[in-house]
Amino acid sequence: MGSQKDVVILAKSRKNKGYCIAGKEVGKYPWIRPVREKGELSKEDQIFSSYPQLLDIVSIPFKKPISNDNYRYQTENFLIDDSIKWKKIGEENWDNLDKIKDEPDKLWNIDSSSNRGTKNRIALNEAGQLKNSLLDFYSILVCL
Repeated sequence: MGSQKDVVILAKSRKNKGYCIAGKEVGKYPWIRPVREKGELSKEDQIFSSYPQLLDIVSIPFKKPISNDNYRYQTENFLIDDSIKWKKIGEENWDNLDKIKDEPDKLWNIDSSSNRGTKNRIALNEAGQLKNSLLDFYSILVCL
């Protein structure tokens, strides 16, 4: 069951040999992370007349939400339909970001530690109980 979602791009980074992009669905504001079957996006996946920038509003075609063992704690992952190009439909204003911020009671319980620190990770069994793995709890633009 395919669908188009209009997404405000709020995060963009390199991941392995590809890219990770995430944002919030316009009007509804749940997090959306476009992914391929094997994870990160290629540069070609994202192209319309340019590449998405922060605050671009982009119409992205999806095949389905992803919910398998590899992504069970990333409920915001949606499998892209790579047969249809993305389309930029607008830009969000920095002043509007305060309206779409997340306001969690707490981020998460951290009782798990790695060999690199104390209480610095979430155990996989706890991660599976989270509603999402992305939060935007405050956005600030600082000009120096």
